[in-house]
Amino acid sequence: MDNVKKSRIIRRLQAEFESLPSKLRLVAKHIVDHSADFGMDPIRITAQKIGVGTNTLVRLADHMGFESYDALRAPFRRALLTTSEAVDDTHWLDTLAQSGKSGRHLGDASRNTLSIDHRTLHEQDPQYLQSIVDALFKARHVFVSGYRGCFGLAHYFYYVARMAMPNMSLMPQHTSSPLDELVTANEKYILLCY
Repeated sequence: MDNVKKSRIIRRLQAEFESLPSKLRLVAKHIVDHSADFGMDPIRITAQKIGVGTNTLVRLADHMGFESYDALRAPFRRALLTTSEAVDDTHWLDTLAQSGKSGRHLGDASRNTLSIDHRTLHEQDPQYLQSIVDALFKARHVFVSGYRGCFGLAHYFYYVARMAMPNMSLMPQHTSSPLDELVTANEKYILLCY
């Protein structure tokens, strides 16, 4: 449903593009060309990327009939969190194998990835996972940290989870020590380490 709402907004922006004032046109172009970034980025970052003030983003939301900027952005955020199609048919993996050595390797790697995901998710206890989600949402702040080879995993988790949890930060930031950021932490804070 969110993908449908997102598509409607994009089609409307495209249809009205020429009639929009120049600054709103810049915002519309950014939304159409970078819809995932639009769903992820806070309003200030989006405005900075486009080169306009945050008020211009609010004006576009108002022009489109939304009650707020967040209401305009909501379908884009939710669309990033949902999938529209189940992966039941793996026939395409067999087709890859017929396209030569590279296709065979890509098919093998894809099968392996699907198998790992299946085994990992199949063995999870939903109630235990829910307790983790509840704890994360109740926390005053969540720090995510990863070192060396695990930094990529920590960064990806932070990137995705930040959509739903603005009270999250990746550490260390820049050249600071993780301890600098944890100095005010107490029992209402969570630290996830990879």
